[in-house]
Formats: sequence, structure tokens, C-alpha cells
Amino acid sequence: MSNEFEKTYGPTISSDVAYKEGTFAAWTRCNVYRESENGMFDNGGNLVFAVAPNILAPSIIETQCTFSEIGVSVEADMQLNSLEAPSYNVNQLTFTGYMGQSVTLPTINKIPIDAVVHANLPILYGYDGDKLFGLINWSCISNNVPFKQLRKNCPMDDVLRWAYRVYAVASISGMHPTKSVADTFGIPLRTASYWVKSAKERFAGSLKHESRSLFDLNKHRFENYCDIDNEEVRIASKQFIEATLKHSDGRNN
Repeated sequence: MSNEFEKTYGPTISSDVAYKEGTFAAWTRCNVYRESENGMFDNGGNLVFAVAPNILAPSIIETQCTFSEIGVSVEADMQLNSLEAPSYNVNQLTFTGYMGQSVTLPTINKIPIDAVVHANLPILYGYDGDKLFGLINWSCISNNVPFKQLRKNCPMDDVLRWAYRVYAVASISGMHPTKSVADTFGIPLRTASYWVKSAKERFAGSLKHESRSLFDLNKHRFENYCDIDNEEVRIASKQFIEATLKHSDGRNN
């Protein structure tokens, strides 16, 4: 083989996603394309790219959702767009009849496309320099970071880094990013907008060059089904918090 690309899978996040009065099953798979063993070019197996300081997001994901009551499965192929507010662009939607049921336009109209696109998001990886923490749980992190005390305890640069993180994660999750910063820090929307602008001016340039390979693709070719709240994720989330809050106790390194 030469100059051929193979699709290799990273972890697959599985969960039941709440929507209105019910739930639907969702699987979100991280994908990477690598050339075959004799290929002439090396894409490095890059699977994740920086969307905020110390936070990486998968470049390519596929989300499959099953609506058993409606009788349809939906697959969304998406690619990360991090030019402004990071989000996933939908490249393709595929509708398939579930359990032999036919797919009709009225049935498709019942599908909550926005919920499909944002199911299981955000999928995030934490890093600090060359150290990669692995999958992190943003809900766990946000519940354990004293956002409203950061201005008093941390240098303003660290506050702006956290504002950037909140902004990016909210954007990926389909929420209003600047309002999320305002609500999280308990500040006026106008102040939040200024913080985001300042954070982008300060840190966005360096993020363009941050990418990682999550594993050695020559050794690992598998689908690792997991939830986002297992022990490994909790440990990585704790490490992420400790690394990013290292200034709060007065240390500067």
C-alpha cells in the first residue's frame, strides 16, 4: 500500500442524552486519518487541537444517535472549526431506519438536529506543556474551580486563561459563550466581552500551533467505549485543575 489513508478510531464516548421529556442513546467517536505504512506523507496522527489554554478538542468526530420511539438513527460527521469561537461544522448527516422502519420527511422533521450535533459534547483533553492528562470532565472541573474568587487569588493573566476556557467550552457545547463567561464569573456581560477579547489577543496566537497525538497509532487501533465520568477521567480532571490553579496558592511557577 502507498499513499492510502486509513481511518483509525480514538475513544468513543457513549451516554444517554436527555432531551425534553425523554432520552436518546448517543455515541460520539473521535476519528483520525493516517496514511498506510508505506505512505509518503506523515500527518502525525494528530487527533486534537487547542481551543483554549491547556484544553484540546478532537479534530474529527462522528456522533450516532438512536431515536427508538421515532424509529430513526442519525449519524453526524463533524469537523472542528476553531477560527473564531470553536465549534463543530456538520459535514454530513445520515438518516437510517431503526429496526426496519422507513425514513420519511415528517419523521426527519421530528429529529432534534441541534441535540444530535451537541450530544456528548464537549469532549476535551487537558494538557500542560508536554504533559497530556487525557480525557477531562468539564462539569467536574467547573464544579471545583472557585471562579468568582479567581480575580482576588490569581494574576489577571490566569483569570483571562480561565475566561478563555469557559468561553471555548461553552461555544463547543452550543451555548452562548460570552454569556457563559459572565454567568460563571458573576460579572456583567460587557466585562465578560472585554475579558474574552483580551484573552484572545493574549493567547489565541500560541494556540494555533498546539496539537497532539493521543496515542501511538501503530500500536492502538481500537474503539474504546467509555463514559465521561470514570475513574481515569476523574483523575485527569483533578490533575488539570491542580495544574491550571497552581498560581492560586501564591506560586508563580
